[in-house]
Amino acid sequence: MPRNPYVTSPKCSLFTGVWQEPDMSQCYNTEEITQQLKKISIVYIGKENIEEVSTIVRDISKKSVHFKTEDIELAVDIHEKMVPLISIVSADIRLKNIFPSINNMINTPEEILVEAEQSERTVSR
Repeated sequence: MPRNPYVTSPKCSLFTGVWQEPDMSQCYNTEEITQQLKKISIVYIGKENIEEVSTIVRDISKKSVHFKTEDIELAVDIHEKMVPLISIVSADIRLKNIFPSINNMINTPEEILVEAEQSERTVSR
């Protein structure tokens, strides 16, 4: 039976017999991306939660090739909240989460970046 490329299911580990989490890495629900960014954008970001927030943002930014204009605007807003904390967080958080998430956004389609810049001036911030 052919498999639908847009459906994922958990797999049973051959070694433990325990169900594993489904691999969602190839799922690109753009509405879910937007909703995740909206939730993060209203959260206070401080030293106590920047590691968790930056990890989530980094993981979302890996899908930036699927970003819409609103996603770029939200991501820029979130990064603007994190950047002032760079000097007080560990190098590990900066190098593994914050900088890669900023770098990942370069994969956003150019037309989306242009549209975001024209609507909110986000790309030039």
